[in-house]
Amino acid sequence: MRKSRFYILICLSILFLASCHTADYIAATNQCSSEALRQIPIKMEQRSVTRTRQVEVPTGEVRCRSRTVDNYVRTTCKEVTQLVSQDYTAVEDVDSNQPIRDSYTKNCRVKLCTSKYGNSDCRN
Repeated sequence: MRKSRFYILICLSILFLASCHTADYIAATNQCSSEALRQIPIKMEQRSVTRTRQVEVPTGEVRCRSRTVDNYVRTTCKEVTQLVSQDYTAVEDVDSNQPIRDSYTKNCRVKLCTSKYGNSDCRN
């Protein structure tokens, strides 16, 4: 399951790259990322990370509304709340070899594009 998530991320990043670069650039990136994946395997590790979320917290203030209904006064009160940032610790699965693979892919692509087109973006 972890590997399938990784492959989905690779596909999404390739689609993202496709919107910005030439077909030759994408082909070089695909070739290099496949080679990188063969040489540098996926190594999943669990890591603790600090994240932030917004939490609704009471301020201690109360707002009341009164209205008259059939000679009776009805009062409804609500606590006033505010959003506060709260840090929390989460555990996530991380491929510890991903930065190494990304660097390998980039260097490989630069070499391929430079040797074939004379520039690192595979542009004619």
